[in-house]
Amino acid sequence: MALSVPIGTPSRYSSAVANDAVLEGFSSPVRAWFTSSFPAATDAQSRGFSEILAGNHTLISAPTGSGKTLAAFLVAIDRLVTLESQSAS
Repeated sequence: MALSVPIGTPSRYSSAVANDAVLEGFSSPVRAWFTSSFPAATDAQSRGFSEILAGNHTLISAPTGSGKTLAAFLVAIDRLVTLESQSAS
């Protein structure tokens, strides 16, 4: 799936979707880190997280600084955190 965020997007952060809904598929520690680090998910992140979490091949096309890299890597980081917490149990 390819997602494209228009270059003329007025705000870098999504005002339409609350972080709780956007971060629903992530573990509690990752959600807590994200919400303490960023005011909200960017448009690219809010549109990409669910596709990436679902394991879909996803291409996000958006301007530099729109959060594309974090959208991709946050899923990998979340999986590492989840594996670590499972092995500690």
